[in-house]
Amino acid sequence: RRVLFRSRIESSSAPWARPMARAVIRALDTHRPEILHYVAGADPYIHDQLGGLRLSIEGLRRRDEFVLGEAAKRDPQSRINKSLRAWKC
Repeated sequence: RRVLFRSRIESSSAPWARPMARAVIRALDTHRPEILHYVAGADPYIHDQLGGLRLSIEGLRRRDEFVLGEAAKRDPQSRINKSLRAWKC
């Protein structure tokens, strides 16, 4: 599932998708964090007055799954995979 999601993000027509994917991958590979504190925020949500990306709930979920999935891929023993279940509502 993670591989399919990655290709969907990177092939997305959204202008933010490819740069975000490259930046996340580069940051994780370069810094290899032992702890990752991911504050996703909802500013990019389509109905948030502060945001500008206009993401749907599905877009926010895909963004979060991508970031957390890339982190989990680099540390399979982590507890990150449990966080992904929150989106399955």
